[in-house]
Amino acid sequence: MLAIGYTNGAFHVLEPDNKFTLKANIKNRKEAISDMKFNPQDTLLAVAGHDSCIITYDVLNNFARLKILRGHHSTVTHLDFSLDGNTIMSNCTSYEILFFDTKIGKNLPSGASAFKNETWASWTCSLGWPVQGIFPAFSNGTDINAVDRSPDGTVLATADDFGKVKLFRYPNPIEKASNQQHSGHSSHVTNVRFIKNAAYLISTGGEDKSIF
Repeated sequence: MLAIGYTNGAFHVLEPDNKFTLKANIKNRKEAISDMKFNPQDTLLAVAGHDSCIITYDVLNNFARLKILRGHHSTVTHLDFSLDGNTIMSNCTSYEILFFDTKIGKNLPSGASAFKNETWASWTCSLGWPVQGIFPAFSNGTDINAVDRSPDGTVLATADDFGKVKLFRYPNPIEKASNQQHSGHSSHVTNVRFIKNAAYLISTGGEDKSIF
């Protein structure tokens, strides 16, 4: 399935067949959608927004709304599921790292210690222990727009406001860590994603509106 979020708070879910059949058309919030992910079991869809909330939906029940995950104080920028799908880790523009139980829909205040050895299905959060070394000197949390861990769990890619795509070792908890830098975008790079089962990294540019 393909989930698409919009700036008016709505989202669509499409079946990627020849006609891109519409499976869900939902709008129950007013502010823009900022991130979306299916859990590894494809039973939950988590949708984050500028309203500082994450809402989960039941994939197997026509995307019925399940839980509203509250705790962030600003726009939720990134989220990831644990491998078992029971936990969500998320970041926001207030530089918070929060953990939520997807079954009960509650914030877990002790999540940082409770899940320090957790296996995450993906890593796209720009804040966290294994990504501490990605920030250049004199930068702030907004200068890194996106990160993604490679499918084999050994490489971390970042997209930044300086037109760079960088590759780090993963995990990367050391400040000023060594990296490979790749240029090409004319200004800020908005996103990076590895293609599973293939040796490719995709990046998208802002001002240049290009895909590399």
